Amino acid sequence: MPDPTRQTLEALWRSRVTDAKLRLEFARLFLKEVQTDLAANVVPMADGQFAFRQALRAENAALAEYNRVLRIYTDLTMNGTVPDEDAWHGRKAASSKATDDEAPPDVPKVTPPRERIDTPAPKGHTCVGASRW
Repeated sequence: MPDPTRQTLEALWRSRVTDAKLRLEFARLFLKEVQTDLAANVVPMADGQFAFRQALRAENAALAEYNRVLRIYTDLTMNGTVPDEDAWHGRKAASSKATDDEAPPDVPKVTPPRERIDTPAPKGHTCVGASRW
């Protein structure tokens, strides 16, 4: 039977796997939402393509983080390899500075596209209207 500290460590890493999986699921759902909006022409093409690339990067980073945490958890439970907690906390602190949540630091923060504001053209101009962002 494993000792209590090992059980505690396994429970901690199991919760980290669960958290990483939730972040991955969120990133995948957000990517689907961006794809749906892009296909329906809800956002301008340039903004939609930018949002799609950001969402795709976020999903890839979330998948990489999930795989990393799952590998650590598997090594702990199957091989008894105790992970380096200092490295985990250092990575977590670095990622907290980069984004609001615990995503890896290379994930860009996704911001919604700006709204289009149509304004009339100044007097004397031949165009019907000018767009301003």
